Amino acid sequence: MLDDSQKILFASFTAIKKFCNELSDVDNFIEKFVSLEFVVIVSPSDEDAYQLFEGLNSTGLSLSAVELTKNSILGKIKNLDSSRIGEAVNIWTSIEKSFEDTNIIWFNKFLRHQWFSRNGYVNNANLFRDIKSEIINKNGIIVNDLFGYLEELKKDSLIYISLRTANLSKSDYNSKMHVTAWDSVLKLINFIEKLGLDQVYSVLLALCKYGKSESEYFKRGDTFQKHIEKLWQFLLIVKYTKISPASFEKDFSEICKNVQGKPYNEFKILMQDFFIKLSSKVSGLQEDFSINLNESVDYSIDDKGIIKFLLEEYLLTEGEGSDNDIEMEHIVPENNLDEWTNVIDKGSLSLCVEKLGNLTLLRDTLNRDAGHKNFDEKERSAYSKSRFTVNNKLKDEWGEKFNSPNPLVEAINPRGLLIGRVVYNTYYTNLSN
Repeated sequence: MLDDSQKILFASFTAIKKFCNELSDVDNFIEKFVSLEFVVIVSPSDEDAYQLFEGLNSTGLSLSAVELTKNSILGKIKNLDSSRIGEAVNIWTSIEKSFEDTNIIWFNKFLRHQWFSRNGYVNNANLFRDIKSEIINKNGIIVNDLFGYLEELKKDSLIYISLRTANLSKSDYNSKMHVTAWDSVLKLINFIEKLGLDQVYSVLLALCKYGKSESEYFKRGDTFQKHIEKLWQFLLIVKYTKISPASFEKDFSEICKNVQGKPYNEFKILMQDFFIKLSSKVSGLQEDFSINLNESVDYSIDDKGIIKFLLEEYLLTEGEGSDNDIEMEHIVPENNLDEWTNVIDKGSLSLCVEKLGNLTLLRDTLNRDAGHKNFDEKERSAYSKSRFTVNNKLKDEWGEKFNSPNPLVEAINPRGLLIGRVVYNTYYTNLSN
């Protein structure tokens, strides 16, 4: 049975072996490798090692906030109570291993995002400086304070990793949470992960920490679900516009700190004001969003769950409920374009059938009925029978354009822009309400 250190070494060896097997120029790699010089420094004690680490850092070598925090906090515990250093190492190692088992790059991001909820905004360059001055070297610090911080990091890291991997358990929140709210939370957390905007995890962590201390937030889950929904809506607009994450990161850090420990009613007001502030950052971006969404989204390569969700947002009108067992429908079919006899250039059109403007949703039975038929036959057998009013109007609004010699220009692109505008208006309005 391997201990933790041996497991880390084995994982590193496996990664290096994989890298070597994938080398395209082995001779060049070997030449560079044998020219390297390695310096081995043997430290007679842990205390000397901590001091050496501090000395190396003072020379200007780039060390991460995680490495510096680990060294300093363990060194401080060693000085305050050397009998507990093993206990501290075990806690830190367990946190480290959790990230190694998922994505070690997240560790440094977590350390900063977790700091937001405790102390507010700090940039990457100053993160360790603030941790050191406000935690490790704080006046009157005792060893139990440091262990309290370590335990807090351990607990929060598990929440953070579950959010980043979209691996959430209802029992960790509230087993009595309404199933509709919980299912929506799970779906949206999954979607958020695919957007690749790391900044949001500071807010998600802060909301989950708040909910752990204020049971009312998770009791039914309606408010929690609405907050996750609004975060998703803001992030999607950000994803398909030119907004820099730096423009809202301080707003994120501010809400992370401000909500902690607040009474539930005050918390809800703070969150409402937060989303109104976010809405102001995406105001007036309808065309920017719709153009980028239309140009970027492709059913063949993008997340199909997100595309389906966006199409539902477009198709659902007030009072309508979604069809059960709905499936993606390509208006201009993926195959058998011969049915579309008026199309001039079938070759170029075949490359565009996966675009947003060529997609809609149908109940599975209607989707089968539509098949690869031409537009008019699809309308008679499927679109006119759909529960979605927007599908019922497809012929009147888009029939001639899809039947034109150039449906890409006449129908697919304009309809994609329309879908983007509808989604933007829905999301922007919801953020500001």
